[in-house]
Amino acid sequence: MNHSEEPNQHEALAAKWIDKTISPEQAEAFNSWYDKGQDQPLVIPADFVADAETHKERIYQKVLQDLEVEIEPARKLWWRMPLIAAVLLILTVVVYFYVQTPVRYDLAKLARSYSRGSKIAVWYKADGTEVLLKDSVFMANLQSGHAAPGSVNKLVTPNGSSFKVILQDGTKVWLEAGSSLIYPPVFDMHKRVVQLSGEAHFEVTHQAAQPFHVEVRNRKDHLDVEVTGTKFDVMGYPDDEEIRTHVFEGSVKVRGGGAIETLIKGEQISFDKGFFSPKVLRPEKEWLMWKTQLEFDNEDLRQVVRKIARSYNMDVAYAGRPGDMRLSGMLRYRDDLKKTLYIIEAVSGCRFEIKGDTIVVLEYPKPAY
Repeated sequence: MNHSEEPNQHEALAAKWIDKTISPEQAEAFNSWYDKGQDQPLVIPADFVADAETHKERIYQKVLQDLEVEIEPARKLWWRMPLIAAVLLILTVVVYFYVQTPVRYDLAKLARSYSRGSKIAVWYKADGTEVLLKDSVFMANLQSGHAAPGSVNKLVTPNGSSFKVILQDGTKVWLEAGSSLIYPPVFDMHKRVVQLSGEAHFEVTHQAAQPFHVEVRNRKDHLDVEVTGTKFDVMGYPDDEEIRTHVFEGSVKVRGGGAIETLIKGEQISFDKGFFSPKVLRPEKEWLMWKTQLEFDNEDLRQVVRKIARSYNMDVAYAGRPGDMRLSGMLRYRDDLKKTLYIIEAVSGCRFEIKGDTIVVLEYPKPAY
C-alpha cells in the first residue's frame, strides 16, 4: 500500500470505531497503527480524571503540546493530521463511554476493598454522577466548571479511610473516616458555607469580607461554626452525643441553641442537648498530630469505641448496658486493632472480643461509689 492511501484507510477505521461497526481484526490494525506514533500504547484508565470535560481538555492539550515542534518538511506533515483526527475520534468514544455508563459505589464494599488508612473518597457530583477518588488530595478548586446556581457537591469517606480536599477558595479540609462534606462548586460572594457530617480538620483561607461557615448536625443538635481564616477541628457524627470544636489557630464563633461562644487558640467546646459546656483550654500541640494518632479527650466510652470502629472499619455490638466511664489519651494510628483494644481494656476495665467485622463489648466497668 502506498502512503497516499494509508491516511484514508485509518480515517475509515476510526469512523467504524465510532459507529461500532469495526471488526476485531480492524480494531487491532487501527490500534497497531496508532501505537507506531507513540512511545507507549494509548491507555486511558477509568479514573484518569474526575469528569469527561477534564478528560477532553487534557488530551486536547497533549495534542497541542505534540504540535509545538519545529515545522517539518511537507512530506512528513501528512502523517500528523490523521493522527490528530484519530486521537480526537478516540476521545469521542472515551467521553461517550464515560457519560453513558454511570457508576454507583457501595461505601461498605469500598471500605472492605481498601486497606485501613487508604486515601479514598466518593465524589457525588452536582449532576448526579459518582466518581471514586483515589488520590490523597482532591483539587475541588480546579473542578468548579460551569455549575448551575444552587448546585452542590458531596464528598464521602468510607470507614477506615481519610481524604484531603482543597475547596474553590483554597481552603484545605481533611475528612476523617466515615465523614461527608457538602459544598458548592463556587461559593456565594457574601459567605462560604459547607455542611459536615462526621469529623474534619479545616485550614480556612482568610477572607474577612466572606466568612466561612461549617454547619454540622448530629441526631439531636445543630451547630454553626463561623471563621474568616483559621485552623480548627469539628467532630459531629450522627450517632455521637455531642458536637466538638477545637481551635488550633485564630478564633471561631460557634452558634447553637440560641447562644454564641467565641473560641481562641487552644480552646475547645462541646455542644450537647442544645447547650454549650464550659470552654476547656487544651495543651498546645502540633496541628498535624491527628494524622498519626487517635485522640480521646474526656470522651464517653461508647464514643471511644465508635471512633475506633470507624477507624478500623468495624461494627460495634454491646453485650450489656454501656457504662458511664470517660477516657482521655492518644493511641498510635499504626497500631493493630488487637493492641488498641488491649490498651482500652487496661485503662477502662472493659473486655472486648473481635468477631469477624464486629467489636463486641463484653463487660463494662462498674461505677465507683
